[in-house]
Amino acid sequence: MAAAADKRLAGRTVAAVACFDSFGKMAMTLLAACRRQGAYTTLHLLEINNRALSRRQRLEIRRTDPRTRIEKHRWNEFRQLTHAMAGNVDVLVLGLDGRRSRDALLMLAAEWKETSRRPLLVSAYPGILFRFALEGMLDRSGVDLLCLNSNQDLELYQQGCRALSQDSGNAVVTGLPILWRVPQHQPPPDRPSIVFFEQPSIPVHPVQRHFLCQELKHLAEAWPEH
Repeated sequence: MAAAADKRLAGRTVAAVACFDSFGKMAMTLLAACRRQGAYTTLHLLEINNRALSRRQRLEIRRTDPRTRIEKHRWNEFRQLTHAMAGNVDVLVLGLDGRRSRDALLMLAAEWKETSRRPLLVSAYPGILFRFALEGMLDRSGVDLLCLNSNQDLELYQQGCRALSQDSGNAVVTGLPILWRVPQHQPPPDRPSIVFFEQPSIPVHPVQRHFLCQELKHLAEAWPEH
């Protein structure tokens, strides 16, 4: 095991803010990677009105890295929380959905406009596919480091930035963070399977979720060899 002084982030302070459970686990995964490189890490869970995390969701987030401290706040405390980070935090990970990423970047630009010692801003996405694709990436384009899941994501982001005469050099392909520590799979089977996973709140309306599951069932029945 490397000595503390040999770790790349020894003595650095890395914080993250996150609203929803998937973003919380993703942010905690990034924090865990930083902690293993010697950083001091904290996750700030921001609760939104009518969207409070359940006890089980909080436990799952904590289980991602039990050694990282977790603090709870409300979303409307974001400006006050991050104002004090300038000069005290080296890196801030934004584990936020697209709209709140835009709002956060605008608030941070106002809060930190008078300082040259603001944290490095990092953003990543917990899903395999960005919600709203290019729009979702551009919502986060104001960060210093945008973590993307695939080369296809990077190519799409670069195309969008070129169309807007915007620099795309802040993007890097990291792969899906929640898969970083998953063991390598065995060789693919002779007859590979296709597995569908339902999300409990996407689509929002239960009727839409039921319809989607029924259509997936029909699709699976049409291709029984899979």
